[in-house]
Amino acid sequence: MHKLYHKVDTKTFLLQGELLDKMKNELIPVIARKTYLMSASMRTALIVNEQAKNLLIYYKRITYDSE
Repeated sequence: MHKLYHKVDTKTFLLQGELLDKMKNELIPVIARKTYLMSASMRTALIVNEQAKNLLIYYKRITYDSE
């Protein structure tokens, strides 16, 4: 019999049997994908933010250099 103690907000639940297998086979891959997508979104946001800063610097330089 599989047992897993799962702690959520100071409550402990005992998961066993089919529920544990379902969590391993269904929920864990979903959580992994969501975590990966969130981290990918954060990386993209940081890249876009950095590109926006570089564009501002570039346009300021062009504007002030042309005057």
